[in-house]
Amino acid sequence: MKPVIEAAFGDILTLNADAIMCSAHCSFIRGSGLSGRIHKAAGKEMEEECIRIRDNIYGKGNFAPGGDSIITSAYKLPCCKYVIHSAIPRYFTLPYEHRDEIKLTEYARCYTTALEIANEHHLKTVGFPCAGMTIYRWPPDVAPALAVDAVFRFIPRNESVQEIMFVCPHPEWVQIYTKLIDEEEQKYKKSKTGVISGL
Repeated sequence: MKPVIEAAFGDILTLNADAIMCSAHCSFIRGSGLSGRIHKAAGKEMEEECIRIRDNIYGKGNFAPGGDSIITSAYKLPCCKYVIHSAIPRYFTLPYEHRDEIKLTEYARCYTTALEIANEHHLKTVGFPCAGMTIYRWPPDVAPALAVDAVFRFIPRNESVQEIMFVCPHPEWVQIYTKLIDEEEQKYKKSKTGVISGL
């Protein structure tokens, strides 16, 4: 099922959606930046649930692989019912020549696993932040393209999500996401109305 995919300027903590993504550390504990804001607004119960889920899946005190996601209640967050916590890899921790390998795949996988969880829980609306583009230093000429590509690649597997919103804290980032979405929309339409040649 093809969802509506858009980008908008704003604060993801004010987006009305079934779930929003939290840019998480691979420990899934409260961090700084967006993660810290989400945890602060939701209350300590959310971090406690994150730790319980993490320890159950990966073993007590172990970290998740980059790109994995888990889901918790949103607790005191008024804007959504659930929070999908995705383990965002750090762009700046590897030498430049290695960034085109594992880290890029892990980053894109965050969106794939988040959408898998959204489908498992029959969610209809999902909000994505510009994950990792501040503290983890994912550049705007890299991260948005990976995110948008991952979302469109997931469409053939999508059964429940009807709307996806990329929420950007800077207007110029909205333009980047919108351009990429428009390009992918054109590719998608061509793939659905493909011309059979040679007849």
